[in-house]
Amino acid sequence: MPLNRLWPYSPVVRHRQESWRILLAGDNAVGKTSFAYQCSEETFKECYDTSLQEEHLVELDCDEIPATILLLDTWVAQACDIGIDDEIIPSGHAFILMYSVTSCHSFKDIVNMYHQIRKLKRGSNPVFALIGNKCDMRSSREISFNEGAALAQELGCQIFLETSAKTGENVQLVVSNIISELRKAGNRRTQMLNPMQLLRLSLSITKLWSSIIRK
Repeated sequence: MPLNRLWPYSPVVRHRQESWRILLAGDNAVGKTSFAYQCSEETFKECYDTSLQEEHLVELDCDEIPATILLLDTWVAQACDIGIDDEIIPSGHAFILMYSVTSCHSFKDIVNMYHQIRKLKRGSNPVFALIGNKCDMRSSREISFNEGAALAQELGCQIFLETSAKTGENVQLVVSNIISELRKAGNRRTQMLNPMQLLRLSLSITKLWSSIIRK
């Protein structure tokens, strides 16, 4: 479910023992927000306010172990040009690099996003999932499956999948695979950020999004 910046204080989060923060990165109109709604509500939402950043809470059992996922739907390609607050990228345990299979431009922007994240996450080894969204739009495809798989291998992404936020194809599988990779990497977190850290993170996201909108 989408949360309106009050998610740190939700009692739903507190009783969980495993929690992760996943950042969605990609160009405008690749389907990040629709993907997040499909994850959290299992529904396709085509119309939404693009001027708002959103945090989506996803609760699921992966290998019979409950997990709480916070999907931060905040970062578009323009963020690379305006400066990214140091609180946002380092807070992520995993990163979904999303392009649309119908857009060569969004595919080309992935490499720059990847290196921006690597720069801010130096010294750590986050999980990267390269996701080609809109795979249901076969007649409009510009990027082949093999091209996506090759880029994932080149960047060292642990996960590569094509998804459809519209039909739900592979959407939940992305999150499940990310959790499995995080567990294998030994990055399990047993607590959410404390309230002050959560407040700083929320303010940082708001600051970044405001800068993008002004631009």
